[in-house]
Amino acid sequence: MAVRIANRLASARSALALLLVISVAETTRVTDALADDAQPEAVPANESSLVEASGQTVAAVVEGELAQAGHLLGGRFVLERFVESREVMSRLDRHEEMNLLDRLNGTQDSVSPGESFPSSATDFTDTSHLGQGNFGDVWDAYDQRLQRRVAVKIFYSRSSGRKRYLTWNTATPKEQQELKENADECMLVQGILHHKDVYPWGASHICTCYEDRHVSKYVGTDSVVYLVLEPCGKSLEKIRSSLGTGSSAILAARQITQQVLEALAFLSRLNPPLIHHDMKLDNAVALEDGSTWHVKLIDWGCFVWGTSRNQFSSAIGDRRYMPPEFHAHQAFVMPPYTFDMYGAGLMHMELVCPSLQVPDWFTMNQFAVGTSWPAIHHAVRYRCPRTPTADLQLIYTLTAQVSSMRPDPMDAKDYPIFTSTDTSMRPTPTPPPPRRPSRPLPTFPEPRWPEEQQWPFPLDGPHR
Repeated sequence: MAVRIANRLASARSALALLLVISVAETTRVTDALADDAQPEAVPANESSLVEASGQTVAAVVEGELAQAGHLLGGRFVLERFVESREVMSRLDRHEEMNLLDRLNGTQDSVSPGESFPSSATDFTDTSHLGQGNFGDVWDAYDQRLQRRVAVKIFYSRSSGRKRYLTWNTATPKEQQELKENADECMLVQGILHHKDVYPWGASHICTCYEDRHVSKYVGTDSVVYLVLEPCGKSLEKIRSSLGTGSSAILAARQITQQVLEALAFLSRLNPPLIHHDMKLDNAVALEDGSTWHVKLIDWGCFVWGTSRNQFSSAIGDRRYMPPEFHAHQAFVMPPYTFDMYGAGLMHMELVCPSLQVPDWFTMNQFAVGTSWPAIHHAVRYRCPRTPTADLQLIYTLTAQVSSMRPDPMDAKDYPIFTSTDTSMRPTPTPPPPRRPSRPLPTFPEPRWPEEQQWPFPLDGPHR
């Protein structure tokens, strides 16, 4: 019985060895035929040796295995060179490859803005959705190349009737222009922050753009385009509703406004000065750290360089937050900082009175466009009657109707209100203007009713 089992094992080993040699020979033949038709085919090992004892079987196929080892090592070398080349392959190629895989797998169309992060953005891990604007879908992510957490603004479109991530080739000409403008904004921020030394503390209130290359580099490709930004927090418009009312809310509003003024002070010290030109709560963001807010300005799509040549250029922005001197052919008046200071005043107004609505203080009809101090004062007193006098005075100062009366942000940021904890109410912050002295009125005899007056009445003239 044992002998029979041993014979069967020997036969099995022989059969396996035979299959191995045949496989090696066939692989060699096919490989050599593809590489060079002139190369001779590999000669299989002597089959007669395969029926020898199991101890000699291995020796019998050594020659074939060694012959094949060269091919295996060559293949491994080619594979390693392939892997190495993939490791050093440019980020653009990997980006394109992932988009191709998405298309082949039918997953590109299933990647929806706000729902899933595009797999072609290969530099990022640990992603979570933050929010969505009209043109950008913003995600929090860890950037493996920068080794830090970032905000990734991925551009998307609704032109096809549903939201989809944009590539340069799928973007309309108008969308391509918007992509270029976003890349230009990124380069603008990078440029002005190169001069942060003029006022470092103010420069710290500008939200940084780390990279625009993911827009400019992917021009003419099918790659998803995006910007890599500093994660700067939520917009003040969203934070405003969470501030609440009471002393703590007023103090938080003052802290935020002071940092906005510090950012404007930095912009005013550049040469030439830079005007944001669209100062409103939507264009400033903040992160909360306990009871402290860290505020930064964003969205530079309306900026204007504060040169004398640009004063009478056409400019854009939100009309509700434009000072009264602005019109279609006058972007600003000198000094340049006065334009943004007006918007900063309205921002403080909305922060100290979260329930305020735009129609409460802004008029836009065929007869008038804009606002005035009486309208602002009435609106705040109506919606938030307990607004401190000091805050009303600050709003009045920053939104002065005469531009030259608005303060320099470098001075305004140090106003005592920003270090004061007094949130009490006092009488109206702007006393009525003094009346000019007038001459005493002349005295006349007390008038009498007609029936008591002599005939003819004094006003009738002579009787006829």
